[in-house]
Amino acid sequence: MGRAVASTGSLLGVSTNTGVPFAAIARTGAPWWFQVYVTRDHGLTEKLVERAVANGARALLFTVDMFARLPTNVDPLDWPESAAKLRLANLTAEEQTAAGREGLAADPSINIATISWLRKLSGLPIVVKGVLRADDAQRCVDGGAAGIVVSTHGGRRLGPTTSAARALPEIVLAIGDQAEIYADSGIRSGEHVAAAIAMGARAVFVGRPVLWALAAAGQEAVEQVITSLTDELANVMVQLGAPTIDQLTADLIVP
Repeated sequence: MGRAVASTGSLLGVSTNTGVPFAAIARTGAPWWFQVYVTRDHGLTEKLVERAVANGARALLFTVDMFARLPTNVDPLDWPESAAKLRLANLTAEEQTAAGREGLAADPSINIATISWLRKLSGLPIVVKGVLRADDAQRCVDGGAAGIVVSTHGGRRLGPTTSAARALPEIVLAIGDQAEIYADSGIRSGEHVAAAIAMGARAVFVGRPVLWALAAAGQEAVEQVITSLTDELANVMVQLGAPTIDQLTADLIVP
């Protein structure tokens, strides 16, 4: 994934749960942000953030929608033996064992103050991921966030919720140029990318399409997905008469 991102000139978000060491990700040459899941044992989060910074992470994606019960949840200390080596590659086995299941679990006490804690810890911009309301976005920005990702976690947290597309314009209107606004969840085509940008997103993140590509055919398939999205976006811009990104504006969206 990292090599594909590097070759296509994109940006990589790296999960706390990645099975790849940060040093190996850094060697791909891809610019990357560390997606932080704050654990109950804050010492683990501190270690992970420090290791990410040491290996070139450029920002922290502070993920705040981590607390729903999912039928697909897997205990991080109870993976099949064959897959155990693929989990939490940036914490040692000793660190994980010492923390236990409770320490590795997501911390439900995170709040606005966590933003400044992460910023002080890392020295990096903090981008809060999982925001769907304008007032929450404003609180995050007031608390020190440099950016917001308008996201439903791909629909994996709360089924009957608003969509990122519906939430995006309200958040953009409230935040203006106080912080950068991004969007994810359900981005599948160049039309979706164009719509998000027209509604005020600086950029979009994609998850499932590149994960499916990686699983199916590795680096080459990921490159194809990213390139296809870029080509589709360019074609949509031609059809809209918008030769530059800044000409993708809200008046192009039909209510």
